[in-house]
Amino acid sequence: MFIRKKKPEELSFTMPGLWIVNVDSDIALTWLKLNVGNRRVRKTLVAYLARQISTGEWQSNHPQPVVFSNAGRLIDGQHRLTAIAESDIYGNDSVEIRVETGARDEIREYMDTGVSRTLDDRVQLHNDPKINKFATQLLGVDLLLAKGKAGAYGKATPDDAREWWSLHGESVVKVFDIHRSEKATGQASVSFAALEYFEIDDEKADSFYSSLFVPAGDVQQAQMLRDFLFRMVNARGGYAARKEIYQKSVGCMKAHMEGRTVGKVTRAAAW
Repeated sequence: MFIRKKKPEELSFTMPGLWIVNVDSDIALTWLKLNVGNRRVRKTLVAYLARQISTGEWQSNHPQPVVFSNAGRLIDGQHRLTAIAESDIYGNDSVEIRVETGARDEIREYMDTGVSRTLDDRVQLHNDPKINKFATQLLGVDLLLAKGKAGAYGKATPDDAREWWSLHGESVVKVFDIHRSEKATGQASVSFAALEYFEIDDEKADSFYSSLFVPAGDVQQAQMLRDFLFRMVNARGGYAARKEIYQKSVGCMKAHMEGRTVGKVTRAAAW
């Protein structure tokens, strides 16, 4: 569909239309003054969008436009405009966005009621959707452990995901081939520790991780971890619990790699 370009000053917010507009930080700030009665701004989403602007990943043809109602109110797009406003971009550095004007004011009640697409919905790292989803789960653990949240900017961008896959994709597939969806042993924190073990020693990692899913298996360190994970299965979740599970998984894997018997499951902060 062909969409006409307009300059910001040419827009009439109350008249119906769909346009491509170049927006800089000053324009975004001006438009945000029309942001009345919207939901609370999510800072992590703003930071994520601002990073896309700074890295050149901004998509000007986003299928969901910034929307103004026929009452002259901003009813969709506050996060994108806030990211532009906070990016200090002017003149030739402005970004293109789609803008819809003159929408029925009451349509706001029906916007953003769906489920946001997850990273594995948006980016194909592997042609098997199960492996694709597994990979994005492990990437999430990597970012969580590194930053205490899903990355320094809230969550991974598609380019982040592709770069991460280029480094770890082969190991992800190896872990996935052994992985079982048990509530205790199948946790992403454990799988991510196994991914790191595979990248250090393929054969030993295969031996350890395979035994983890077998009751009374023949790898002592894996069985100690298995017992710990099943004791922890009903514990409260959250960052602290996932970090503990990861560190104790690494502790048992390091003991296995070094040929040490595990008497008590203890944490290892790093490999």
